[in-house]
Amino acid sequence: MCRLCGQKGESVSHIVCECKKLAQWDEYKQRHDNVAKVVHWKLCKKYHLEKKDKWYEHAPDSVSENDEVKLP
Repeated sequence: MCRLCGQKGESVSHIVCECKKLAQWDEYKQRHDNVAKVVHWKLCKKYHLEKKDKWYEHAPDSVSENDEVKLP
């Protein structure tokens, strides 16, 4: 049983998608935002746009662009 909610088996799928306790703690939103931040950081790195040295310090602008690419 899941150590957090005690309702279902503690599988990867349950922890990542279903656990009601994690959903209450906004863990899903935080994980989603961190994944988006990493993707944006890597795209900035690839296209030589302004970025921080570490992905977790990166704060994406509403739009990042240069002559080659525009990231919304």
